[in-house]
Amino acid sequence: MNNVLFRLVGGELLQFAVFENELPQGFNETSIKTNVKFFYNGNIRVLKCVTEGLYSHKEKTFAKISNAMYFEIEEETVKKLSIDKKISVPQEILSYFASLTYGSLRGMCTLKGDEFKVPLPILPPVNFNEIIKEASIFDIAS
Repeated sequence: MNNVLFRLVGGELLQFAVFENELPQGFNETSIKTNVKFFYNGNIRVLKCVTEGLYSHKEKTFAKISNAMYFEIEEETVKKLSIDKKISVPQEILSYFASLTYGSLRGMCTLKGDEFKVPLPILPPVNFNEIIKEASIFDIAS
């Protein structure tokens, strides 16, 4: 992983919403869309990874869940990855952070679904190496 040193400094559930008037009777025709986004705060060297699951039935969204995890990048690593006041985070690291964040989202979805008595289908596994194809570049100064 290109010797990127980091530590996990936090995580949170951002949204768990079920639109009951759109809830289907069965989940046979349910589709699940997964999104991942990254944000970098150079002032504290933290890369935020946000994952989201959108549940739809016949093109109508009936549930949405999203979370974030925060990864502090070690100062020397930031210097090593930086060029012209920008940081280039390798694809492998982005995929790894996305996998960790999405894994926690899958667990949260199960727990929240049980808590609210909404039996949502479990979010499917995702290979983020197939989604994230290249490094991302972020401004160091936020």
